[in-house]
Amino acid sequence: MNSKTHSPRFTTFSIFSAAILLRAGFFFYGLFQDAYSPIKYTDIDYYVFTDAARFVSQGQSPYQRDTYRYTPLLAWLLLPSTWSPSWFHFGKIVFSIGDIVAGWLIVRILRGPSSSDTISQHRALRYASLWLLNPMVAAISTRGSSEGLLGVIVMGLLWAVVQQRITLAGVLLGFAVHFKIYPFIYGVSIIWWLDEKRVISLRKTETTDSQPGIYGTITKFLNPARIKLGVTSLTTFLGLNAIMYQMHVCFSSVSLYNKCHRLMFNVDTDGPSCNIHTSIISRVLTIGITSPCIIYCSTSIRPRPGVPRRYISRR
Repeated sequence: MNSKTHSPRFTTFSIFSAAILLRAGFFFYGLFQDAYSPIKYTDIDYYVFTDAARFVSQGQSPYQRDTYRYTPLLAWLLLPSTWSPSWFHFGKIVFSIGDIVAGWLIVRILRGPSSSDTISQHRALRYASLWLLNPMVAAISTRGSSEGLLGVIVMGLLWAVVQQRITLAGVLLGFAVHFKIYPFIYGVSIIWWLDEKRVISLRKTETTDSQPGIYGTITKFLNPARIKLGVTSLTTFLGLNAIMYQMHVCFSSVSLYNKCHRLMFNVDTDGPSCNIHTSIISRVLTIGITSPCIIYCSTSIRPRPGVPRRYISRR
């Protein structure tokens, strides 16, 4: 009985080695099918991702590619796919690695924060193998779907919650919703889970006296862990959206580049007026958000037909 419980078939090395070989097999089969079959193995979305990355490599916005409706971070991540034809499938490897890391996080989540109140390593590996050795999961990633990246972000979020690292969980939740909108549904269940029975820091401050009525119920529900998760996730989500939007507009508009340049360096031009009246605080925030795109624009923007050269920053 003991030999079955600790079967060598479910060791960490064997499970993860099989998961890697499974994805490698699907990957090389996909190369063969793409080369010799009229029905392509590669997902159509992967061509959208790589086309967007190609636009970014040319100093343009990834949204120049029709039907690209994802965060610019995904296009920047796949920039190596534009280096040469041999690098075209770089993104599939990244997505497959995300699958493997997500499986490792599943094991860590099932094992829990301590070994005293969780399942054994052997049993956690058996449950994780439902993900790691699932041919459908492997096929999705090796075809070029970015769901593998989102899977590892969500698993990282759950691991942070189980470990009661609330700030990290909030950052990962905000990043996951920025990456794709639907992970916001996990936030509701996580907030509901973070009560005084599960959060250690709340047990230490828990008192027997509680205020009666609706006000007492609301104040008890809005505990520090839930407030911290909400604030950090919302701040991360809004901050990433603001930065990505600012850089997207900078990449696609020479006029905004000139406005940022005048704002940062107080350079007067003969171009249209900026009409920017900002306080010191807003100017500092603007510099912090636009500095990356200013650096990029100053080295990549070329004069466009009909735009006087004096409006373009000299290299």
